[in-house]
Amino acid sequence: NLYWTEFVMSGEAPKLTSLKLGYDGLDNENNKWFNKKLNSITLPDSLPSLKEVNISNIGLTNETALDLQKSEKLESFRATNTSNLTSVKFAEGVALNTLYLPNGLKSLELVNAKLLDTLLTEYK
Repeated sequence: NLYWTEFVMSGEAPKLTSLKLGYDGLDNENNKWFNKKLNSITLPDSLPSLKEVNISNIGLTNETALDLQKSEKLESFRATNTSNLTSVKFAEGVALNTLYLPNGLKSLELVNAKLLDTLLTEYK
């Protein structure tokens, strides 16, 4: 039940494998979780062991760009219903097998992600 208004991660996190700031499932009472006011997400330049990111159902108050170019092991990125996420950059040849993007995304860098093989245009 904690709703953050700021998330800043600095320094090094070479062993971080999972970053779950959001949630795209239902809570114990079958309600959708939503954080309507997160000012920003700031991450270190390098998260080499990162495998999973979930920033779903977050209302970012400021336009936010994520640079995950040094996270080659990233397998799952989920950002459904996230507002003001304007740009995401992934590592070339990233190991992504799950990628859920928000509607308002303006820029995406995704090169040679061979494990992505199915395109879904509707999220359920």
